[in-house]
This record gives sequence, C-alpha cells and structure tokens, in this order.
Amino acid sequence: MEYRINYSDDYLEHHGVLGMKWGVRRYQNEDGTLTPEGKSRLAKDSKKLEKRQNQAEKAQTKYANRLDRFNRVNNKRFFRNEDRVDRAADRLSRSNSNLSRQLNRANKFYKKMEKRYGKELTSNLDPTLVKKGEMFITASMSAGVMASNMNAFNYRNR
Repeated sequence: MEYRINYSDDYLEHHGVLGMKWGVRRYQNEDGTLTPEGKSRLAKDSKKLEKRQNQAEKAQTKYANRLDRFNRVNNKRFFRNEDRVDRAADRLSRSNSNLSRQLNRANKFYKKMEKRYGKELTSNLDPTLVKKGEMFITASMSAGVMASNMNAFNYRNR
C-alpha cells in the first residue's frame, strides 16, 4: 500500500478550532459590548498582564542591582590597580634617582682620580675599556628602568 502526500502551496485551508461554533460569539455581543464570559476573560488577562509586569519590574531591579554591584567591584579593582601603578611609578623614579646618584658618584670619583694622578693617567686609558664602561652604565640604567616598567606593567594587568 502506497501513501502519497501532496504538498502544494497553491491554496490555504482552515477548518477552524476544535469545538468552535460558527456564528457564535462567546466573548462579545454584536454591538461590541462584552458578555459575562468576556468580562471574566478580560479580568483574567489583565491579572496575567499585571503579573507579567511585576515579573518584568523584579527582573529589571535585579539586573540594576547586579549592574551596580558589578560597577562597585570594578571601581574598587580600578582604584586598586591605579594605586599599584602609582607605587610602580614611585619605584621607577626612586630607581632612576638611585642610578643618577651612582652616576654622580662615579663622576666624582673620576674627577678625584684626575686631581690625584693627573689628566695624563686618565687620558691614557684604553678607549675600548672606557666605551665598555659607558655601555655597562647605560645598560644597567636601562635595565633598571625596564625592570620598573615591567613591574608597573604586571601590576596594571593583574
């Protein structure tokens, strides 16, 4: 036995709702006023609407409370991170001042050596050694700056 189903979009069929009586209005009179069943149905629908509005208001306040809590937590985190960045900047400035103090001490020592032994001794230094010393000092200064910057970066991204 073979069954065939004909699918066609050429026409629209509607046979009504189960239990529907043709021409019988249950909720509205012909003049547009509501029947007793229509009034009770309207009351039920208005209660449902009021209930849904209350649910929506509760959800909205719940969402607003969550948003406020989220903002408070993020503000605390922001200010805590801002404090960490400020502390890292302070450490950076202290390390820079320490490095500049050390450089000043090295310059004073160099001048003292010039006075004690004369310019001939200091001018006779090997230029490659002098260049290596300068490179060491600049590298140590930049390493101190980079280390402080990395600490600031790490605090900022926690």
